Amino acid sequence: NITEGALYPALHKLEAEGLLDVEVEKVDNRMRKYYKLTESGEKETVNRLAELEEFIKNMQNLVNPKLSLDI
Repeated sequence: NITEGALYPALHKLEAEGLLDVEVEKVDNRMRKYYKLTESGEKETVNRLAELEEFIKNMQNLVNPKLSLDI
């Protein structure tokens, strides 16, 4: 689980980097923030997922080299 103390600084950092857009809306007399990936954020997500996939593949090769020969 991620705490609010970790979540909001991460969201603010992503917003500052241009990876997130923020929409503020009043709901039941309270201000709500909605976060959405920007186009740059979507591209960065795709790149990071590809890096993660490659990392997992490399770890699988280290843990079980025989399995990697079958792929």
